[in-house]
Amino acid sequence: MSISKHALAKTLLSLAIASAFPAQLLASSADDEIDALWQTVEQLSQQVAEANEWKAPNTLIHMAGYADVNFISTDTENSFATGSFAPIFHYQVQDRVMMGAELAFTVDDMGETEVEMEYFTIDYFLNDYSTLVMGKFLSPLGQFRQNIHPTWINKLPSAPQGFGHGGAAPLADVGMQVRGGFNMGSSINANYAAYIGNGVAAEMDVNDLEEAHSPGFNADADGSKNGGGRFGMYMPSSKLDLGLSWATGKAAEMPGFTEKRDWDFIGADFTWHLGGFDLRGEYVDQSFGARTDGSSEKADFDAYYVQAAYRFPASKWEIVARTSTYNNPDDTLDRITAGVNYLFTSSVIAKLGFESNDNNAGTAGDRILVQMAYGF
Repeated sequence: MSISKHALAKTLLSLAIASAFPAQLLASSADDEIDALWQTVEQLSQQVAEANEWKAPNTLIHMAGYADVNFISTDTENSFATGSFAPIFHYQVQDRVMMGAELAFTVDDMGETEVEMEYFTIDYFLNDYSTLVMGKFLSPLGQFRQNIHPTWINKLPSAPQGFGHGGAAPLADVGMQVRGGFNMGSSINANYAAYIGNGVAAEMDVNDLEEAHSPGFNADADGSKNGGGRFGMYMPSSKLDLGLSWATGKAAEMPGFTEKRDWDFIGADFTWHLGGFDLRGEYVDQSFGARTDGSSEKADFDAYYVQAAYRFPASKWEIVARTSTYNNPDDTLDRITAGVNYLFTSSVIAKLGFESNDNNAGTAGDRILVQMAYGF
């Protein structure tokens, strides 16, 4: 016959009381005494459990982010400038759900502070190989935007041509995605992301398409969802990472959002490490179809960069060089950037760079850039 823990405890309490009080008193009050003592024990147990809850919490709060300050010198300007302060917040419940958000605080030329939400998502961990992400997320197409753009990770003080606002690489979207990774064998690890979202927009000047916009629209002006993703393979033995991206859908025209046109994206990227040597490159292309009435033709926005970096052995010094090109319907912009870095720690870096800019209109110029970037 089995005895419950509760019954056993009450029996032990009864024996204790019986040994301490006369029998005539027990006849009328034993049960009341036992119940009162048992309630006290339960209350103390609850208080101990609550006091020890911090040792094994069900929630986890974490803060990360990055910040940078700069000095920019051109033929017509020599200015100190704050870059951005971008705190990133994570709030995780057990090992199933996590909320993540990044804010970007910047100061304009007039000293006014501006705040933007870079991304805000709620992630549900489906299993060891996949996570469901919903909200505003950095575009999963390509490598630079989603993995390299933070200033303490980017090895140069500026972004490659075509990989910033209004360029050829999409920045963000609002929707949902599934991303994760799995092992394809002893020598290859795969990673993937597949998404559906509100999509991008085309900025028009009369009938000419000037810029591609993808800030992460919070409404779908064209009524058609865009979808696509990236598939990558990492080979640990050769330290080589390869990725292909593809997406398709519709793009609304702005201002007004009264028209829409076809939209397609393709991209490829690679990264290779060998000791202190790091080589990476990326190509992206956004294609906007012609208007159905023929008043505006097809427009392409494409860009690429190739970057090489070398960190000297047993040293905190690093040299970097990058070439990048951005083609849009109106112009071709070329940029060559070279720099030297000093790494105080793995997340604190000082950069000195020289940047040569050229375009068909002859309006671009050269710059000397100094940046201190801090990741936390």
